[in-house]
Amino acid sequence: LISAAFARNADLLAARHSLAEAQGLLRQAGLRPNPAIEASLDTGAPLGSGGERALSLGYTHTFLLGDKLQRRLAVGRLGVQLAEAGVADRERLLRAALRASYGQSLASVPSLATVQTLQEILQQTYRVTSARMEDGEPAPLEGGLLERELGRLRSEQTIARNQVRRAILELRQLAAVPDSQELRLRGEMLEVALDIDLSGAVSKALTIRPDLRAARVQETLAEAELRQAQAEAIPNLSAFGRYTKTNSAFDQLGLNQAGARVPLRDSDNILSAGISIQLPVRNRNQGLIEAAVARQRAAARRREYLERVVETEVASAIARYQAAQQALGLFDDQVLDQSRQNLRIIRAAY
Repeated sequence: LISAAFARNADLLAARHSLAEAQGLLRQAGLRPNPAIEASLDTGAPLGSGGERALSLGYTHTFLLGDKLQRRLAVGRLGVQLAEAGVADRERLLRAALRASYGQSLASVPSLATVQTLQEILQQTYRVTSARMEDGEPAPLEGGLLERELGRLRSEQTIARNQVRRAILELRQLAAVPDSQELRLRGEMLEVALDIDLSGAVSKALTIRPDLRAARVQETLAEAELRQAQAEAIPNLSAFGRYTKTNSAFDQLGLNQAGARVPLRDSDNILSAGISIQLPVRNRNQGLIEAAVARQRAAARRREYLERVVETEVASAIARYQAAQQALGLFDDQVLDQSRQNLRIIRAAY
């Protein structure tokens, strides 16, 4: 069921799509700005007439300053780590929910069977008591008490049947098992003795819990986003180069090498280059820097809060486990033994 849930659970699949999204953002962060090419044709006179013609070809390249590329990549890598931790945490929660639901399902079925058996036994007892009441042997109060107890067991049977149905439905939902597919549970409710040390369990949880790892990555990510916002405040440098070829024609006539009169023409090749940079006068990325600082502080507070939550959850889980052990021991030593003695007495009396 866990394997099927990992392959079909919609919430887990959505988390894996988030991981693919983070990987795409990382790929995008490593891409440099595209260069630009421009071409232009200028005419200084109407087409078909004399005058100046200029054809220009230009190339512009943007250089990232302030180590922007590396800081963007750092943010992208941390985003992937955050998504991976999120997927791991979804898997942890889904695995735990499936195990709990499976155990509840296994326990609810024999509980229903026990209630049904008790109801049948009490129904037989009620018929015997009714027959004895007809002969005037027991008091009417005994029959009334049995009838009330029988009604209570019918109510418990309805509740137990609903618990079985709810547990199975929850198990189907978690594992994404369709209603048309048969679901058979195998396993036994065996007591598993665990030797748990509170400090060791808390230390382990603080080390391996993926939700806490995600909180720590989120804190580091906020710091990286702050560094990126500071880098984005540094303007980029753009360098350009341009080649221009001009052709000019004049109305005056001149002499060629042969001495013939021809129109005067002139041709020039011009190469120009330069750089441009924005002046950070008004926009120095102040707002994004302030937002990044706030996210960093919030991530630190969330991480500290989650660490306390994890410690509390581990302590609470150990306390519940120890209480369940004690309750099971009392039930085995006192309730079951006394019930067996009562059963022997009742059998001997009958």
